[in-house]
Amino acid sequence: MKINIIGPCASGKTCIAKYIGKKKKIDYISLDNYFLDFKNISKIHVGHHSADEVLEKIGDKLSRKNWILEGIFILEEIMDKCDKIVYVKPKMLTCLKRQWSRYFNESEQRKKFGLVNNVGLSVIIIGQYLSKSEYFMFDKFEYSTVFGIEKKLRLYEGKVVEVNGIENAKKIGML
Repeated sequence: MKINIIGPCASGKTCIAKYIGKKKKIDYISLDNYFLDFKNISKIHVGHHSADEVLEKIGDKLSRKNWILEGIFILEEIMDKCDKIVYVKPKMLTCLKRQWSRYFNESEQRKKFGLVNNVGLSVIIIGQYLSKSEYFMFDKFEYSTVFGIEKKLRLYEGKVVEVNGIENAKKIGML
């Protein structure tokens, strides 16, 4: 099975990917590990890396029989290859709460991101939810919005399962 997990920042994509991976014994691929500069998180954006760059870095993993991919990058080349797309869309305040909870409760998160980047991530999350265009600009970079994600997902209706978090995903039998 090939599963692509997408959604806004701090929506729970990694948590769901880890859970499905453990349950189905499939390794998951986090695009964050390939494309985020954790020292300057507010400088990362979807449009920064071309589809070719992403596919070059993870192409060998996508040739496997089974994979789980999670991240904020929404690439048609990956969407076309997957069997299932899990769209994680909790409420905006849930994402902000999760983000700040990580910051205050996990010293590794504080060291990794720092206060300024965490504030920047809050701005990104708010922009992802409130913008009515496909992308919004922050600090000279483009970020995918919920509106933009949902517009792209219309092309893959038969593959998409929308969840608002891991508990909801378990209840509807996705996991």
